[in-house]
Parts: sequence; structure tokens; C-alpha cells
Amino acid sequence: MWFSRSLNRLALLQLFLLHLLWLSPAAAKKEKPDISSHQLDNRPTNFFYFDDSNTILLLDREAALVQRSEDAGKTWAKVDINGGKAWDLWRHPHDNQKAYIMGRHSTHWHTNDQGKTWHDFEIPNARPSLSRAPFAFHAKDSNKVLIHGAVCRISGLIDCKEVTFYTSDGFQKVGKLRENTRGCVFAHATPEFKTSDDDKNDNRVICVTTGRISFDPREHRLAVSDDFFEDEEEPNLEGGRTVQGIVNIAVVKGYIVAAAKAPNTDELAMYVTDDASTWHRAVFPSDSRVKEDAYTVLESTSYSIEVDVMTVDPPNAMGVLFTSNSNGTYFTKNIEHTNRNARGIADFEKVQNIQGILLVNVVDNWKDVEASFGREEKRLKSQISFDDGRTFQDLTTNEKSLHLHSVSEMNNVGRVFSSPAPGLVMGVGNTGKDLKAYEEGDLYVSIDAGLTWDLALEEAHKYEFGDQGSILVAINDEEPTDVIQYSLNYGKDWHKVELPGGKIRAEVLTTTPDSTSMKFFLWGVKGGGSRAEHWVFSIDFEDMHENKCTEKDFQDWTARVDQDGQTICVMGRKQSYRRRKPEADCFIREKKFEEIEPDFEKCKCTKEDFECDYNFVRSEDRKECVRNGPLADPKGLCKGNDRKYKASSGFRKIPGNGCEGGVNLDEEIERDCKDTLKLVVSGKISTERTAFPGQSFRGYFYLERTESSSGSDKANRDETVVMRTDKSKVYMSRDHGKTWDEILKGKEIKDIYPHPHFNDVCYFITPSKEVHYTINRGDTFESFEAESEPTRDRGLQALAFHADYKDWLIWTGAVDCDKGGNCRNDAWYSTDRGSHWQDLRHVVRKCEFIKEEGRGERKKLVYCEQFKDEKLGGPLELQASDNWFADYTTPFKSIVDFATMSEFIIVATKDQSDGDSLKVDASIDGQTFADALFPSNFKVPIQKAYTVLDSHTHAVFMHVTVGSQKDAEYGSIIKSNSNGTSYVLSLDKVNRNSPGYVDFEKMLGLEGVALVNVVANTEEAEKGSGKKLKTMITHNDGAEWSLIRAPQNDPEGKSYECKTDNLADCSLHLHGYTERRDPRDVFSSPSAVGLMMAVGNVGDYLTTKSEKTSDTFITRDGGVEWQAVKKGNYMWEYGDQGSIIVIVRDTVATDEVLYSLDEGREWTSYKFSNKKVHVAILSTVPSDNSLNFLLWGREADSDSEIVTFNLDFSQLKERSKQCNLDEKDPEGADSDYYLWEPKHPSQSNNCLFGHVAQYYRKKTESNCFNGRSIQHLHKIASNCECTRSDFECDYNYEPAKDGSCVLVGGQKPPDHSQVCKEDPDKMSYFLPTGYRRIPLSTCEGGNELEKYESKEMPCRGHEKDFEEAHRGLGGFWIFVLGVVLPVCIASGVGYWVWQNWHGKFGSIRLGDAGSPFDADRPWIKYPVAAVSGIVAVLAAVPLLVSSLWRWGSGMFGGGRRYTTRGSFARGRGDYAVVDEDELLGEDEDEEVAAANPDLIDHSPSGIIQVTVRGNNVFQVARFPLSLLRVKNSQTDPMSHPIPPPPLDLTPARSTTDPPPKHGHHQHHHIHRPHRSHLHHHRDRSIPQSAILPSSTSNLFKADNSLGDLLSPLTKVGSRFESHHSRGQSGGQNDSSADGAGAGHGHGKKLAQEDANEALKRQGEMREEKERRLWKEVERKRAERDEGHECVDFSLDASNQAGLTSLSTLSTSTTRRLDYTHYSLLSHFSALLSTLSALSCLASSSSVRLDSFNSATSDLSRTTKTQLQQLEHTKFEEQKRRAVGLEQRLKGARGKVGLLEDRLKGAEKQVEKVEGAEKEKGQRRRWRWKCLWLACGGVFILLILLLVTRHGSMEKQARPEDHALVGAVPSGDNHAEPQEPQEMNVTSKIDEGSEAVNAAASKARVRTTDGWDSRIKMLEEL
Repeated sequence: MWFSRSLNRLALLQLFLLHLLWLSPAAAKKEKPDISSHQLDNRPTNFFYFDDSNTILLLDREAALVQRSEDAGKTWAKVDINGGKAWDLWRHPHDNQKAYIMGRHSTHWHTNDQGKTWHDFEIPNARPSLSRAPFAFHAKDSNKVLIHGAVCRISGLIDCKEVTFYTSDGFQKVGKLRENTRGCVFAHATPEFKTSDDDKNDNRVICVTTGRISFDPREHRLAVSDDFFEDEEEPNLEGGRTVQGIVNIAVVKGYIVAAAKAPNTDELAMYVTDDASTWHRAVFPSDSRVKEDAYTVLESTSYSIEVDVMTVDPPNAMGVLFTSNSNGTYFTKNIEHTNRNARGIADFEKVQNIQGILLVNVVDNWKDVEASFGREEKRLKSQISFDDGRTFQDLTTNEKSLHLHSVSEMNNVGRVFSSPAPGLVMGVGNTGKDLKAYEEGDLYVSIDAGLTWDLALEEAHKYEFGDQGSILVAINDEEPTDVIQYSLNYGKDWHKVELPGGKIRAEVLTTTPDSTSMKFFLWGVKGGGSRAEHWVFSIDFEDMHENKCTEKDFQDWTARVDQDGQTICVMGRKQSYRRRKPEADCFIREKKFEEIEPDFEKCKCTKEDFECDYNFVRSEDRKECVRNGPLADPKGLCKGNDRKYKASSGFRKIPGNGCEGGVNLDEEIERDCKDTLKLVVSGKISTERTAFPGQSFRGYFYLERTESSSGSDKANRDETVVMRTDKSKVYMSRDHGKTWDEILKGKEIKDIYPHPHFNDVCYFITPSKEVHYTINRGDTFESFEAESEPTRDRGLQALAFHADYKDWLIWTGAVDCDKGGNCRNDAWYSTDRGSHWQDLRHVVRKCEFIKEEGRGERKKLVYCEQFKDEKLGGPLELQASDNWFADYTTPFKSIVDFATMSEFIIVATKDQSDGDSLKVDASIDGQTFADALFPSNFKVPIQKAYTVLDSHTHAVFMHVTVGSQKDAEYGSIIKSNSNGTSYVLSLDKVNRNSPGYVDFEKMLGLEGVALVNVVANTEEAEKGSGKKLKTMITHNDGAEWSLIRAPQNDPEGKSYECKTDNLADCSLHLHGYTERRDPRDVFSSPSAVGLMMAVGNVGDYLTTKSEKTSDTFITRDGGVEWQAVKKGNYMWEYGDQGSIIVIVRDTVATDEVLYSLDEGREWTSYKFSNKKVHVAILSTVPSDNSLNFLLWGREADSDSEIVTFNLDFSQLKERSKQCNLDEKDPEGADSDYYLWEPKHPSQSNNCLFGHVAQYYRKKTESNCFNGRSIQHLHKIASNCECTRSDFECDYNYEPAKDGSCVLVGGQKPPDHSQVCKEDPDKMSYFLPTGYRRIPLSTCEGGNELEKYESKEMPCRGHEKDFEEAHRGLGGFWIFVLGVVLPVCIASGVGYWVWQNWHGKFGSIRLGDAGSPFDADRPWIKYPVAAVSGIVAVLAAVPLLVSSLWRWGSGMFGGGRRYTTRGSFARGRGDYAVVDEDELLGEDEDEEVAAANPDLIDHSPSGIIQVTVRGNNVFQVARFPLSLLRVKNSQTDPMSHPIPPPPLDLTPARSTTDPPPKHGHHQHHHIHRPHRSHLHHHRDRSIPQSAILPSSTSNLFKADNSLGDLLSPLTKVGSRFESHHSRGQSGGQNDSSADGAGAGHGHGKKLAQEDANEALKRQGEMREEKERRLWKEVERKRAERDEGHECVDFSLDASNQAGLTSLSTLSTSTTRRLDYTHYSLLSHFSALLSTLSALSCLASSSSVRLDSFNSATSDLSRTTKTQLQQLEHTKFEEQKRRAVGLEQRLKGARGKVGLLEDRLKGAEKQVEKVEGAEKEKGQRRRWRWKCLWLACGGVFILLILLLVTRHGSMEKQARPEDHALVGAVPSGDNHAEPQEPQEMNVTSKIDEGSEAVNAAASKARVRTTDGWDSRIKMLEEL
């Protein structure tokens, strides 16, 4: 009973508890969702859900923090990143646990647990990239991440270099992947992509990178690596070649897509790979072209790529939708006129998780939009496809057309229409004819994937799906609201719920990405403006239903059905889902965060399951697959054309298609062998002749197909040519002149304007307003009407073009023309290719777009030259505007002209200070202009004209006219720095013609090489004589120039008449730019690297261009060596990138051409006509990559026709196959190429611009064609050490005769501290040395001349950092380490030895057996010796180092410059930094060489060796010729130096420079209209003219006034010296008593006296001079003995004459000779030796005077001959030189005075230095005193320790002493000490011991203790 009652009670209790539970609020069913709110501090920048969770991260960038919520936004907490500041927030797309916070700088954070914890990581010295997404992820391994960063040279966002980093271990380590990237991706970036079946290339990374040596976007390329760029390779994208100009790369499902753009087109080439190894070019239909910024890769499938290509530009852009085959190579058009916005986003969306259903919006009024160039407003319609885009149909609701707002105008986040909820689709739109505004739309819903639609809610709403579609939530999106609505039955019924806190304007409504959650997140804004509040809401439906869906609540739903409700097969399968029934009252709780998987049923195969195989395309009716080219040759199966073989039917099943059975279209079929790729070539050259009526051709232009343009490489129709005759008729050929068609018949064409930036576009100008054009290389023609007739000003174009937007035009037209044809010009602009025009400016000269690289985003920037106040004839103002002149600025009030080239804008203005002269301003951004600073040594009184030549090497080359006399024009080439403002002189006397064109040409394809022609006879040319031209070349971008070394033999193998080893008189000269009929004909080609051809001659000057005097030459190594190939004048063209060269006679009628297949080594003749033809032009495509050539001319027997001949070399057997290039192994056995390295001719290695560059060159023996253009640069093999050729002279410096850079007199060096302002992070800079690095050079180390002998200076604000970085050991530490430390070590060692020495000090024992610590024990003796040696060495190191430093400085010239001769003789360290010209003894150095000609050895290397005797010892000094000077004869009247042989003291500077661009020549000539002739000559270098014949080698001048004028003059440094012939090195020529120096070309005649009398007088004069010298020496020695410095060695005028001849032996140019000279003065024996040498010299002179009489007759005859030759000149030139010399002598006097002042100043400086030395000596003595005091203190301390120790030991040894201390009364005297019992030795040590004992007794008597008593005892001692 008890048990049963208990059971009953228990049952009742359970019922009671269940009842309570039923009544509790938690168990009650809720009628609405829970809503909680949270206010944010700021507007959220970014937020996201983690997949399969309710966790949200939210970024508040304004507060630099991240918040986290784990409950879908209900509660929030700030994440902890250790006080860091957040800048950006990213979620890993393939790992739902990982996310990343980006900081502003180099520190960032990552989480591996959905934001619970965070860990920081560093990107070294980089910040996140702002130009692309900062991360790229790996789909399989989430630990592998790429990080795009930027390393900025200047703090901020200036001068940044993109660098990509990587981690492979989840940011445990971060390494640098690669620099100079433009975006990188993992190949395995999506789950669908696989690099192979086994993913062996799982680490493969693909990057877009910059060019090998250029940052030009046209050279961007792909780089692939499998080991994080330890190694990399460039993949072949097309035709076995790599492709440059890569624009972007993206991974789309199972494909990687790369887009490339070639120059001069807006068409892109798209390349696709599905394995990251094999690439194919995507082929679009022939009428469709993919353009730059005009395509969008859409959401694609695993079996195709969807691309929308723009056809109409914004603002009302349209496109065409294309779908690819399974490997992405062939695209077919799905639907046209798709809608897209200005950002390129197309209205396209696939229904999620259902194959084959997609929605698009199309433009209904597309014809009106196309006709208006996008100005007409678009009317949109919505369409849907259920068969993967093959067919489309309208959206309908209640039999009305429905139109929905799509992706191009997003109003929420996430997908627009669909979600993972199967079949549920929602959208905002309206019914009617077209789509209306968003605010006029309503919310519609479809539950059958878009087949039918129903109205859900009126007005536009934001909406979201939850619980796999069981819950639909919406909120009003037109106005603020406090209500949300939800539906639980697929949108049939809706319920309202109020939001807490009032109304908000909804911003975002979302939920988890898989739409399986029952929680929603809402963000809204309350209020507005600065008072806006940001609120987030969490909407939770989890407690609304207690029921969970069961099996009965689900139904099967078929995904795709047609209009009849029949199931559709897509990819060979039917697709169906299990989803909740609409009326079911339950939630799908158990499948939270799990997406619904579809069920598939296989279908039978149909035609739709097959696609065209490779090399096949769909037929026009799209029913068959037809061949798109020859088939692959089946190896071994086709041995004749009659055979057949099994091959592809043209169809293949789409990869991934699951169909079975049905049709089988991919079964192989039988094909003919004749359809294969096996080509049959004729082996012959074909010719096509075409005749035209007329007398001449007025212009021809190629519209060349670019590499990225659509079409086939082999199609002849790609080589389009247009031509105009003198009859104003225009013809076009699509096959390079084989056939011609007249176009625009009946139209008078005045001009043809090909678009300079887009090859496909060409305009044809008529005399009227009508303009015709083509935008597709002549496929179609259209026209527009301009606002006026074209301008009538000669030299001006009517149309100006934009570099980026081909439809933007500026029209300059003639307005208000009078009867005389005088008009004014007005300008209009159009942005729709002439359909509509708007006023720009009135009364202008011209207007141009200014759009080049580096101008930023100012795409509308326009410059106009407008007459002031709109009055013709007034000053021209330069006006600039970037908003079509709604407002503008006027940078210059009076200009002459402006030119744009590369990154530079050059403006020539009138000089305000001198109205007749011009000045130059430059800009690189189009906004800020700076004055161009011309070199100080460049003096042009009136600058009349400029020609801007080139700027492709990041520096402007400008020709400034110096001589402007008609037919005698010439000028100087100056070169700028990197911003075009500071110029240095590159070369003067460069030839130009009257129109302003210059003989300057750069080599194409090889940077830094250029050729010029200089005028060698500028003075004669200005007087009316013809120009004499010489050709010069530079190989280092104008830093050095040299004549071209001529080949040894002429084309016939004969030697030239002149000696080619004499470069000055026998070099190669070439006819240049000013002599060409067509400026497009250039020496070189960018595709034929290293090759140049030219016409010229070998000799001293360039001769006229004729058959007799000219030859044709070629170089294969960039201009270093040349070969003469043919006699006479020839025109030339390069084909197939230089693999074929064709030449034809230029000035002679001919019927044949010559061609070479081996770079001009052998030539083959080909007869192209049966008649002789006067060929005017030989041409081919501008890229020189064709095997077709055109001859333009007239047949010799015709006067009424002109003809063209097409020469086709493509059928040559030697060019029948394509060359093989393997970039991984370019010089492999199977390769047809080799690597060629250009070099500088004066260097032994192959370094050019500081690096060794390797280029691909085709082997001449390989019989193949190049085909697609090759990027010739293979790689930069290595950087080289710097040499002189890597530098040019800095601003205000000029090249000296020896090639060095010297400061221009009177000028200051440039301020190099400017680099600190440009780079605030820079710590230091170097003072100028006279050199600056060539911008192209990449050299490292070596002879860095910009730093050589330069002082490094700190930048302002970085002084402390600089001091810390360069701080050495201070004086204190040197003293501590060099003195104190050794002493302390020695003291410590000594103390230790004493402590451990058995005998101790004072305990000497005799007869002892010895102790282990005795001094002579080896373990004591040798260690002590070693320690002592080490201490001594350490103490001596500072002195040794300073001594070695002084010795090394003296040996290598890196040390001291002595301020006095005396200080040098004593070897003192007085020195000061002074200019070389200020060094004492400069002039005296020259006298040594002049007075001792027999001791001078003129070496051929430009070095003079001087042998000086001193104390019977000969010393040899070698110094450059440039240091040789001759003393002024007016200063030293008795000085008559014997000049050395007439050596050329101007070493030839080796220079070589690159040629110009192809196409039109890049010369922009700027000159003043009606400029006057300018007669100005700068005699920069007087050439040697050897007037005296060599037969006078041993003769002196009989008549001084004539002889010196007849002597050849050579300029040395800043003086002119007179040189005799080579045989005169042995004697000295004395002048008359008045001191007129024979060596200086002026003076009185030398009287003809008897030889004996002359000798006698010489002896007397020599004795007198010796006496004077002796007295002066004695006086100087006395002064020196008295302590005076021997500084002022100048003499009075009375004794100068006698002292000069001997004083020349007492000086030296170099410091060693100076030292030797004063050693001689200090020793009498040296003086005697010198006098002896003078005696020998006098004897030698007498012998030579004896020979004088015998040579008089020869001299007389020679003089008469010279007089006859110079009679007509009246000696005007010599007189002018004499006057010049007199002026120099006057200047020399002033210099003497300055030298005296300097000597006095030097003496004062010496006194100061000596005073400083005394102070240093005192400080040194004081330091030694301190040192000895320190040592003494240590010593005393040791003694103290010893005494103390000894005293304590005695106390311990004699206990009676202790008793005595107590017994002696305090007042008694000291008691005598008791004798020690064991003292057996009587010596000085005994005496010392007694003294110590006595002192100890006194201490005991005084009863003192402690240290005080011991110190007193020591004091008494």
C-alpha cells in the first residue's frame, strides 16, 4: 500500500509540474518574433556573417574598432586587438572560422575562431594596397594567403611600389612573394578549379607583373611560380609566345581569365586556361570586339564563362551577353542590348543553386541609344531564360509583363533576386511596357524560380529569405518606418511587427549567407545629417513555432519546366528539390546551416549536350560545327593528299554533361588529308602590280592590326593601307596592296588623319564641313558634319584626338573668312565622335587634349593657344581647363608654342626681360610649371628656336638653335633631369635645317643609342660656305659622344683611301633626318633589335648623297661596328622582325630589289618588273612584322600613271615554318634563337646602363619565320659596377677635355639637399661631385661618381639619426680602451701574481729549493711575458692606427692637402680642402716639364712621365696631360718653355647614343615667327690645323712674330698653348730681351745673330741668373732658420728673369714632386746637381743652335710657302688669336695678384694652424699627466696594500709586539724595534725592512689603529 500510494503521489507531482510548465511563459507559443536593438557610435563601414553561424563582425572605421556579436546582432562586444586601430575587415571566403583586420600601416590581425581571439602579424615596411583587394585566398588550404601591399618611398601615398607577400602557415610567418606586382591569385582560388587531377601544382601562383625594365602598362606580363617565386616563368599565351600588356587576371569557377591590351587599340585579347598551364585565346564572333574597360566577366558555371561586352559607352551603356564553350575558348552570342551601368555592372543574375535559369534586363529602345551615342534615355525590359541563355522570354504576372530592378542598382546586400531557398525568387519592379523608377515599384515574389510572379507587397521593400524560405521578411524602402513585415507561407500572407525605438530609414536587411537561419539582422538610421543615429536590430523567429517540420510537410519540386510545365534537361540532367509546403505550419529547425542538395535524373543526349570541338565553330544557322582553319596533321597517317584518316566530327560532348544514350555527335568521322595543317609553299616571291591615274602619291597610311585586335594573324585582310593621290582620290587595300578599291567615291578628300592612338580609326577630311571616318579599319564608313570648314592655317590639323577616349575630338575650324582667305580659328569639342559639338574657345591658334601617363585623373585637361582679348595678331595666351572651359587658368600670358612628349609638357614663352628671346618651362603633371634651367656654360644671347627631340628615357632632349642663319642653322642638344627642368649640355654644333628638323635619331628597341650630325665648320658656314658635317654616336643616352669607327673595307672589299685607324680624319658619316623624303623612314626598327641601316660615306666629312660618293651600311650590334654592304644609295625595310631585309635603289630607276635572310651578310636579287621603275618609297607595316612589302613609284616610260608593287615573301621555303622559342631554355638545341647582349664600345664587358641585358635574336641560319611579335628582352642578367659611362655631368658642370666633369667658372654647384624635401624619410644626401647618374642606369657599387670623394650630409630634421648612424668611438672611449684598460689589466695580473707568489715581496730566501710560483718557472715566466706583450700591443694600437692612416692618406691621395710647402716638407698634418686651382705651386709644376724636355716621356696613354734628379737619384712621376700648364710669359719674361710634341690634349670621348622613333619623327620644333638671323659663334674648341709640314720637325722659328702664328694651337683646359712639331722636344728657344714668349704667339722678331755671340750671351745670362738664385736661396734659408714659413716664393720684377729658369726645377705638380723640390732646396748637393743638369742642357742647346744655320734655307722656303697660302687671309685669324692671348696675359697679371693674396692668407692660416698645434700639444701633455697620475695612483694603491699586508703579517709573527703596545706609556718616546730572528741577508732590502719596522714601532707607540695610522705611516715613509 505504501508503495502504491507513493507511486500515485509521484504521478500527481509529475502532472502538477507539467501543468506549471504548460502555464509558464517560456513554453507559451509566441505570436511575433523577438526584436532587440542596439545603437552604434558611428556608421558601420563593413560587416558580415560567418558562414553557418550567427556570429557577426562589424567595422567602425571612424572609431578604428571592430565589434562582434555571437547572437545575430542582439548583443555586441568590442574585439581586443591590443590597442590597435582597425582600417578594414575581411572574411575568408573558404573557411568560416577565419577573418582579418587590416591596420593602417604594417600591423594587422587575424582570427581562427570567428573573432573570439585575435593575433597580430606584420607586413614588413608596407601598408595595404589601395589599388586592389588586399587578400587573395587559397580554396583548399586556408592557411595559404596572399597579401597585396605597397611600399612607399615617401610617407603617405606618394611613390609607392606594389609588393605582394604570402603566408603558408596561417600568418605564423610572412614572406615577400614578389615586388612590382599588379595583382596575384592562387590558381586554386575556387573549389571548382584544379591545376591537375592530383593537384600537383597546388601552390601555383599567377601574378600580373611589370615589364623586365619598364613600368609601362604596355609591358605588363604574367608570371607563374610553384614555389612562391623562388623561381618563376612566363607562360606562353598565344602562338607559342608570351604576351605583354596584361591588364587584369581573375579566377571564375573552374577558369582563369587574363586580359591583355596592345598599344594603339582599345580592343582587348582574352586568354583562358582551365589548368593554369595551357592557355588559349578566347575567340569572339567577328562582329564583336572586347574593348578595354568594356567587358564584365559574370557569374559563370563550372562548364562555361559568361561575359558581357559593352557596345555603347556610358552614361547609357549597353552590352552583349556571350557564353563560352567548356574550355572558355569560343564564345557565342546569347542576347544583345543588355543593360549595364557606368561602372560596368551588368543586369545579370543566375538563380542560385538551379542550373540554367538566369535573369537579365535589356534595352528596348537600343536603336535610339546607339544613334545618340548613349545620350538617349534607356527603356529597360526584364527577361528570363530557363535553358542556360539559349532562349529568353518575358517575366509575367497575371498575363502582364513584369520588369524588375536588378544588379546595376543595388538596394540591399547579397544577391538581388534569389537565395539558397529552392525556387523562391523576389524582386522590386512594375508591370507595363518598361521598367520605371525604383520608388514606383512594388515587391513581387515567385515560388517556381521565376516562371510566374505574384504581387507580395505594395511599394518598394528590402527583403530577405530565412529558414530555407519558410520565413520571408521585408521592410519599406521608400520612407522611414517603424514596421517590418514577414510571411510564413511563401509571400501569400504578411504580418506586421513594430520596431522598438521609433521610425528608421532601412539601410540593410540580411541573414546568414545560406538563408537557413531564423534570425535576421537589420541596420537603419534615425534622423539625418550630423544628428543621425545608427541602430542595429536582431529579429529572432526561433520561438514562434513549437512545431518542427516532418516528412508530410515537404514536397518534391522540379526546378526547370517549360511554358507547358514539362521538365527541362540542362547539362544532361533533370534537377529537383525537397522543400517545405507553402501551407505547412512549421519551421525546418534540424537543417540549420545546411543547404538543400538537389536530386538529379539523367536525360538522353540531344544536340544541346554537344559543343564544337577545338578549331571548329558554329555555322551561321548554328546547326553544324565547321572548320575554323586547317586540322592538325596526324603523324604517319597522311603521306599524300589522296589519303583519308579518322578525325573529330567537329562536335564534342560538353565536359561535365551527364546525359546518356540518345544522339552521338562526337563520333569520329573520315576526313581528307588535304585538310590538314601540312602547308605547301611555292618557294617563290609573288608580285602584284597596280596602276593609278595621277602624277604622285600625296600620302599613305597603314591601319595595322594590333596583337590584341580580333582576327587571324595569317589573314591578309589585316594589313590595311589607305592612300591618297594628287587627284584627291582615296584608295584602300585590305591585303597590303595586292588589290585596291577606291573608297568615298565622288568625295574630294583634302587630308587623311589616322588616329594617333587607335589604329582602327581613320578620318578623311574634305574642304567642307563634311568628315568621313572608319572605326574598324575600313569595314564600314560613317560621316559627321563639323561646325565649320577645317582650318586654313598651314601646319595645323583640324582634328585633335584624345589618348584614351577615341570618340573625343576637338575641331579647329576657319570662321569669318574674308575675300583674301584670311580667317580666324574657333574650336569645338565632341565626346560622341562628331554627332554633337559644343563650343570650346574662340579666336585660337590650336587646342589639344593633354592626356599622357602621369597626369592623374584629369582626363578632360585641354590646352588652348588663344589670342589675347580674342584679337588676331595679339599675344598668344596658353589657357588650360579640365571642365571644357567652364573655368580655366592662364599659366602663360605670351607663348610661342608648346609640345607634349611622353610625360613632359614643354612650353616656349617670350622672355619678359628680353622680348626678342625665348625661354622654356616644363611640367610633368600639366598643372605646375617650372623654369627650365639651361647649363651656365650654354650662352645664347637670343634664343630663337627650340626643337623637342625625344623623352622616352625619362629625360627631355632639346635642340636649341645657336646659329640661325639660313642654310647654316645649327644648335646645341641639351638634356634634362627627370622632371624636365634642369638641363646639361650634351653636344653642341648639331645640325638642323630651316624648318627646324634636327639630324638626331634614336635607335629603336635599344635604349640609350642615338646618332647626330654636327657642323664642323660653323664659322665658315655662317659666312656662306657649305656645312661640313660629321656623324657622332652615343651609347649612354647622350652622356658621351664619339665619331663612328669606319669599316676597314668598302662593299667591294677594297680599303678606303683614308686610314680608318685615324678616327679624326677617317670615320663613318651618315645622311640623317633632315635629308629624308619620308620622316617615317628610320635607321632601325623596334622589332629588329641591334640592327641599323644607313647611307653615308667614309672620310673626314659627310659628302653629298650621290651614287658615286655614298655607300649603304649596316650594323648588327647597335652601332659599335659597321659593314658596307652595297655601293650607292639604297632604301631599306625590315620584315618579320628583322629576319628579312629588303633594299632597293633610291635615286636610280631599277627593276630589281635585293633581300637578305641573314641580317645583310648575303644578298639575293629579285626582279619585280619588266620595266625600270623610279621607286619613291619602300614600305611595310609600322611594326616591321610582315612578309609583305610595297614599292611606290612611277615607271620610267610613263608620265600619267603611278604604280605600286606588292612583294610577298611568305611563300619562301626559308620562311615556311614558325621559329621555335622556348623562353625557359632560349639557347637549347631545338631553339631557333640565341641571346644577344649589347655593349658599350669602350667597355670590356657587356654592361650598358649599369646592367647586362639579354635579348632574343633569331639565328641567321634558322630557316623559319618569327610570327607573332616577340618581346625581345629576355631578362636583365645582372647589374654591373658603376663606371664613367653610367654618369653624365651634373647641372652647372661641363665635360673637360679629359672627359671629366668640371664646374663652370663662376657658377655654384647644384643644391642636392632637394632630395630631402622630395623624400621626407631620407636621412642624408651627398654633396655634388659634378656627376649625376644617367636615369636609365641600374649600376651598383663600383665607381659611383655621384658619391666619389663626396661628403655625406644629414637632411634637416634627421641630424640626430645621422649622427647615431655614423657615430664612432669618442675620445673618452679611446682613452679608456687604449690606456686605462691596459693599465688595469696589467695591474690586476700583477696583483694576482703577487698574491699567489710563494716568496712574496720582502721575504727573499737563499738556498731554498724554490716554489711552484717562482719567476723563472715556465708556467709563470711565459704567461707573464705574454700578458706584458699583449698589454704593450694594446697600448700601441692607437698610435699605430693613426700612423698607418697618415701613411695611407699620403700614398693614395685620399688624405691631406698641404696648405704650405714647408708643412709638406715636414710631413705635418696641416691640411685644408681647397680647389685644385688654388693649390700652391700650380704654375711652377708646369715649369718643370717646360725646362726639362729631355726628362719628359710622352706616353701614348695620355700620361706624361717626368724624371727629376735629386741627390743623384732619379724619380719618375706620372700625371695626366690635362694637368700640364705653360707659365704665362708676361709674368715670367725669361720663361720660354720648350713645348712637347703636338699631342692632342683632348682625348676623344667615346660616345654612342640611340636612334629615334619610328612612325613620324618625334621632333617638335618651336621657333619665333619672322625671327631675325642670329650671328653668334662660340669658339668652344679650336681644331688643330697642322700648317707646318712634317719636314720642319727640327726647325725653330726664324721670325717670332710669324713663327708663333704658324704654330698649331691646341686648347688645354682654359688656356691655349702653341705646339711645335714632334721633333722639337730636345731644345729650348729663348726669346729677345723684352720677354715676348715664342710659345704664346706674340712678341718681337728675334734678330739673326751669330751663333757664337748668342752662346756667349746665353752664358752670361745664365751666370747672372745663378747668382741671383743663390742669393735668394740663402735669404730664404735664413728666413726659415729664423722660424718663418717658406710660403711666399714670388720675386721682385728685377730678379724674376734670372730666377725663373732655375726655379722651374724646384717645384712639382704633384705632392711628391713638391716634396722633392724642397728637399733639393734644403740640400746644397741637390742644387749642384741641378746646375750640372743645366750645363748639360746648355750644351745641348748650343748643339741645336749649330744645326739652326743648316736648316735656315728649309725654313725660309717653308715660310714663303705658308705666306703664299695665307696671303688671302691677311693673318686676320692669327691677329685675333694674338689679341685673345694678350687679354689672357692681362688676366694672368690679375691672377698673380690673387695668388699673392692667397699666399698671404695661407701664411695666416699656417699661423692659425701652428697655434692650434700648440694647443693640441698642451692638451696632449695634460692627458699624459693625467695618465701618469692615474698610473701613479694605482701604483700607490698597490704599495698601500702590500704594506698593510706586510704589517699584519708581522703582528701575527711577533706576539711580543702586542705585549709591548700595552707596556709602553703613552707619553714615552718610541721604543726601538726588536730585531727579527730570521733576517740573514744584509742589503738594501734590509734597510728598507728596518725603515718599515721603525715606522711600525712609531705607529704602535702612538696606539693608533685602522687605515688612518697606516696612511700616516706611508706619508712619513
